[in-house]
Amino acid sequence: MSAASYNVMLVGKTGSGKSSLGNLLLGKKGFDPKSGWNSGTQTSHWVKSLLDGVELKITDVPGLSDTHRPEKEILRETAKSVTMVAPGPHVIIFVFSSRERYTQEQHAAYTTMKKFFTDRMCRFMIVVFTAIDDIDDVEGSRMDKLTHKITTAPPNLMEVLKDVENRYIAVENKAPEPDKRKQRLEIISMLQALCLTNKGEHFAIPEKVNALLEEEVQTVQTIQACTREEAENIVKTEIGADKKPALVEKVEKQAKSEGWWCTIL
Repeated sequence: MSAASYNVMLVGKTGSGKSSLGNLLLGKKGFDPKSGWNSGTQTSHWVKSLLDGVELKITDVPGLSDTHRPEKEILRETAKSVTMVAPGPHVIIFVFSSRERYTQEQHAAYTTMKKFFTDRMCRFMIVVFTAIDDIDDVEGSRMDKLTHKITTAPPNLMEVLKDVENRYIAVENKAPEPDKRKQRLEIISMLQALCLTNKGEHFAIPEKVNALLEEEVQTVQTIQACTREEAENIVKTEIGADKKPALVEKVEKQAKSEGWWCTIL
């Protein structure tokens, strides 16, 4: 029996813990947590993993949530991430750090995402609070601290949680390995439940953008005499490593002409 496969997109501001969360979900180190602190060098990344009978293809999307970055830079990173997440994410994970208050800047980033992808993205979104164990002023379990985080949340954050129909969960960054696996399985369970609710649909990127990616994949497949899956892995990895600038530029132009509009398939 083939493994269940899910496209997952991680979004969140610099320092929110996206890289650490990505590694937790992958069950290995696929993302470098240290690189996220320097927003000037931060770029999109794509990694996949097969663990416990579940294949995850994860795209880390930094640009959309760093509103202080130049718009041109944000658009370029968005073009990269839209291509890497093709044909579209089954789940979008909005990552918040429990160490920080939910700021107006973060809410502006959320508004920016809805501008790019339309508010229908909320149908495919869950919220993950990282580093919940760093809340020192509340004693108790992970759930106790999460409850405190939610009950003291500002109105803007409550608006986000309402938009995603209260699909949220918290993880501990310093948890021992058995607890990390438990938390991973909890998130996977939430992800699978959301996919079941959505009847396996994904938030699809524009067809013309997908066609540009498919053309590049076919070219690589022919040149390297490999399978289509291998060629797709090569292309997406090289996009993340900034080795496909011409393709990204084509995607950016095409996506901008369509207003970054995505649909549901």
